[in-house]
Amino acid sequence: MGDRVYQGIRDRRGLPEVYVIENLRRRTLKEQLFLYRPIEFDWGYPGEDAMNLSITLLADALEGGDDPLVDELKDRLHDELVSMLPAAGWQINQWQLLDWVYGRSQRIPVYQLPLDELGGGVEQSVN
Repeated sequence: MGDRVYQGIRDRRGLPEVYVIENLRRRTLKEQLFLYRPIEFDWGYPGEDAMNLSITLLADALEGGDDPLVDELKDRLHDELVSMLPAAGWQINQWQLLDWVYGRSQRIPVYQLPLDELGGGVEQSVN
């Protein structure tokens, strides 16, 4: 646990997508959903889509959607991180998110991803 990287990007139309990179494989975060209803993700402002991302990030990082920490921390993660993520793109390491969850860190470092030379989307590399 702890070697995942979460990456939020916007496609050329500006639509948000969140990827999980682990063991040199990439999947969408929505593949791990524990909620049984269609949801959308977004970030960079407060709202329902940002809250959906907060819940799903926590559930995936903790590797269990029914973990009581998800419900306990979703509002705080939304307010302190997800609603303020860079609009263009970002990257967060799972271990840093877990350090925040378990109180070993006061903040979650966010890496802003640069726009590519075509003006849409972000680089897909992992640091």
